Amino acid sequence: MTVEESQRKILEVTGILSKATKSAVASSGTIHAETLVASLSRMSGAMLFRSFDLKVSGLAPGTVVLSEQANKFGPSLMVMMFNTLRQLGHLELGEHSLLGHTESTALSQLSFAETQARLNPWFEKTRVAGRMGYSEIAHSAAISTAIQIHEYWSVLDVRSACTIAVFGFVEGTKSVPLPFGDTPQAARVRPAADASPKPRQPWYKLWR
Repeated sequence: MTVEESQRKILEVTGILSKATKSAVASSGTIHAETLVASLSRMSGAMLFRSFDLKVSGLAPGTVVLSEQANKFGPSLMVMMFNTLRQLGHLELGEHSLLGHTESTALSQLSFAETQARLNPWFEKTRVAGRMGYSEIAHSAAISTAIQIHEYWSVLDVRSACTIAVFGFVEGTKSVPLPFGDTPQAARVRPAADASPKPRQPWYKLWR
């Protein structure tokens, strides 16, 4: 597959992922914006984690795993999100936009495990049908995250939403994902704040 073909596939499924995620997180027909953004970004990170091919079969879902792969490839999800948002007119956005913001995936109405239990089937079905790799669908989800941040800007501040999203990316890329078909009870989920070490640098640089 050429680079152009891969990019086309990534863009083609963004709408599918957004629609599936909205359906999965809706409560009585209402979408909680923080949960939507957290869910898409967590799934983006979790799918990228699967591309690392790490030996984690003996670890419980939700266990923190620090890896060079996460440090190297994880930031690409944030870059993809910011690039998409700038294309949608948010020209001022970048890493500097996160300074001073303290929002996290803790604002989601779903845990990391609950998010995966609801969305794993949809994401995997979409990935297989599209003949995509885990990295490709991870980047599709990062674009979907940006599109939903833009769509819900009137109810959730864009910078706050980006902060939640980056937490979700980090959480996903540094935690053992829930196996396909498992329920949330199978996971011992740890808070997003534990998904990375505590270096002396801004939290959004925790991949480094």
